[in-house]
Amino acid sequence: MFFLALILILFHHPAHIKWSLGIEFFRYLILLSAVIPISLRVNLDFAKLLYSYRISQDKDIEGTIARNSNIPEELGRI
Repeated sequence: MFFLALILILFHHPAHIKWSLGIEFFRYLILLSAVIPISLRVNLDFAKLLYSYRISQDKDIEGTIARNSNIPEELGRI
């Protein structure tokens, strides 16, 4: 997030006054901290969909049908 905040500062205004760079940096850091957990949640949902698909396509356990994406979590609890 620090690296992304620095890149955003450089592309937004390359010629800043020194004290406003710190303000801009913390502003982007706060904005990025709210965005990244959302993307992690999306990745988790896609992973659950992929695992459910692979469970239903597994040749070792024929006849399985993954009816929802929570099946990998339920199997982990067992």
